[in-house]
Amino acid sequence: MKMHDQIESKPFTWYAIALLLICLAACTKTDTAHTKERVEAKARQEAAMRMWKERCATKSGVKIHRTVSNVDGIFLMKIRPGGVH
Repeated sequence: MKMHDQIESKPFTWYAIALLLICLAACTKTDTAHTKERVEAKARQEAAMRMWKERCATKSGVKIHRTVSNVDGIFLMKIRPGGVH
């Protein structure tokens, strides 16, 4: 048997291989609009993270709003329980 005869005797195999290649090609196609949205979302996320870190560095910490002379301490009348946010 020649190689040509073997190829013609198994058409189902060739159709299956062709179908598989078409499916793989369709799966690997990139959607440029979706990719663009991802890049924009990533840029917004990075900008938000930079703003958050900057605010944490500059605006966080203990703040003294008013000082009073001749006071030894304070008494808190209502203290929230530890489990309450």
